[in-house]
Amino acid sequence: MLGERVLGESIKGRRSANGFRPDINGLRACAVLFVVFYHFGFLHLKGGFIGVDVFFVISGFLMTKIIVTGIKNETFSLRYFYLSRARRIVPALLVLVALLLFFGYFFLPQGNYKELSSEATNALLFFSNVYYWGKNGYFDTDSQEKWLLHTWSLSVEWQFYLLFPVVLVLLYRFWRKGISAFGYKFDSGLVVIILLFVCSFFSCVILSRSAPVASFYLLPTRVWEMLAGGIVFYLDDRFCCAGRYSRFVSFLGWGSLATCAFLFRENFLWPGYLAALPVVATMLIIYARHDACFISNRVVQWIGARSYSVYLYHWPLVVVAYFLGVDGHVLWTMFFVVLSFVLASISYSFVENPCRLYLARGGIFRERYTLVPGVCMVILFSVIIHAKVSVLPQNRLLSFVRESAAALGEIDNRDPRREECFEAATGAGSPGCVYGGESVGAILMGDSHAGAVARSFGGAAKAHGKGVLFWGMSGCPTIKGFKRNGVSQCLDFNNWAFANIDKISRDIPLVIVNRSSLYLLGEVGSSGVAQPLGFISRSPQSADEKWFQQEYQTKIVETACMLAKTREVYLVRPVPAMGVHVPKTLAQQILRGEELRVVLPLEKYYSRNSLVLEAQDRAVQECGVHILNPLPAFCDAENCYGSKDGRSLYSDADHLSEYGSQFLQPMFEQIFQNESEGTCSLQEDIVPM
Repeated sequence: MLGERVLGESIKGRRSANGFRPDINGLRACAVLFVVFYHFGFLHLKGGFIGVDVFFVISGFLMTKIIVTGIKNETFSLRYFYLSRARRIVPALLVLVALLLFFGYFFLPQGNYKELSSEATNALLFFSNVYYWGKNGYFDTDSQEKWLLHTWSLSVEWQFYLLFPVVLVLLYRFWRKGISAFGYKFDSGLVVIILLFVCSFFSCVILSRSAPVASFYLLPTRVWEMLAGGIVFYLDDRFCCAGRYSRFVSFLGWGSLATCAFLFRENFLWPGYLAALPVVATMLIIYARHDACFISNRVVQWIGARSYSVYLYHWPLVVVAYFLGVDGHVLWTMFFVVLSFVLASISYSFVENPCRLYLARGGIFRERYTLVPGVCMVILFSVIIHAKVSVLPQNRLLSFVRESAAALGEIDNRDPRREECFEAATGAGSPGCVYGGESVGAILMGDSHAGAVARSFGGAAKAHGKGVLFWGMSGCPTIKGFKRNGVSQCLDFNNWAFANIDKISRDIPLVIVNRSSLYLLGEVGSSGVAQPLGFISRSPQSADEKWFQQEYQTKIVETACMLAKTREVYLVRPVPAMGVHVPKTLAQQILRGEELRVVLPLEKYYSRNSLVLEAQDRAVQECGVHILNPLPAFCDAENCYGSKDGRSLYSDADHLSEYGSQFLQPMFEQIFQNESEGTCSLQEDIVPM
């Protein structure tokens, strides 16, 4: 059509097509500063995680520009595109992984070193986003133990690099004309990118609620951010900004980006629809092409040029700070932030830039015989470590690291039968195992805190020629009618247990162990509004609602009294939850040369558990249940202690280890001293779950 305008057809910019963009380099610097400050907790930048989203948009813009320009000039080669991406990403990553494996040999215990080898393999295969998807979420507390967690974003980008050029090459080969509408001719590439963008964005919004971990890590729910950059490329030339409009659009983008960085929080559903805000802000900045003075200065441009190496090296330092227990300390934080930039500068000057230039000058031969063997060697070494880590000599570790590793060993000092006997929150497993002697002399019911003391209870029973029948489910308190958020099996399990316990001799006492305050108040140390982990009649808005507290207390009493109608019932006072991971804290204290001491003031224990203690006391008064108190084993008149003689009593922050649970045997022996010699064998008419 005569006079028809072509949207997305022209690839000429206001600068040369291959010209350096100081605004984009400044945007890189801003993005990496967001991420670094967020991870180190510097300047209280709670929303700094949006820096990764900014990087995704930048990558999408630049890759679309490179690919489409090459295709339209008939100079694009998939092989050279992949090699150029490898030259940019692989050398610095390869050196980082090799350094971590080298230093890990001398500093990491076997379990941690084996985990590092798995992370290294997946990072170099650009599969780490899928690997971490199978682990916990990015914002979970144990994320700081994963040395290469940050490489998930590199894997997403690499997967995008592999697929996106193929899509565009095929598209322009078979459908180059595009479509005409509203007086414009829309480039076929723009049309397809917009369609893919819409599909990916809505998938992201939906899955951020139903499958948040998958939505965070996987390419299909992240690719819309990179495609957003591609849309900017196509629209840039047709609807260009000029003069004051360019400045206005740029500052609008920067203002929006800064607002997101300071106001967003990690408890937001991410990347849900809110991720569109920093993505659009980044699109505006790229589109505006305005070199604001605060991003065009030498310092910002220096950081932008080294942003990749800064990103690579900052996260392992976050992990080091965590393992040393100095995360959150202002001076240490400043030291590690500065060290991130020092290491990044070394990497950029001696690895990243020289390798890129060296490999580019050598062509395919150097790429094939330098880069590929290097990656293969490190991957092979990682696989060997993973397979043979159990035979590595312990004397490889420095002496203080061996002591720290011994402290961490208490993490795995748990009931070896837990897989066999414990009904997990997923509903898998077999509810019912006998500990101690063969003839059942007591029943133990409860959540994972009951599972943590099952062997100790069984040992006390065996000393009296009896055994303990254990029924338990992780994350499920023994409270009638309690519904655990997201765990429908909890109510079913309790109903099953209450129905089947009457089939066991009434001479057999019942002991109930739960971390009851957790379900009422939420996690120890949780920030913001305390959210209960379940409900009975209806969901409360917060744990502070009096009606919910009263209902929860009443159900504790009703459950205990219901069970006490047919047998003796013992309620165990809550085991002190220390609020910190005890083995890791002790390991950190060893590394810092400090006194080994993990303490919980007794007043904090009573404050945290007051509602549960009141309910247990009411049950004693109303139906004559008995109380077993674990505090004498772990507490004095002022404090409760997480360790004894330098050894952790816990396997984490609140579960007793096998070592710690042994100190409760005298408490459990009271049951058999008070009870008659009644015993029984399991009846065959107990219906399995």
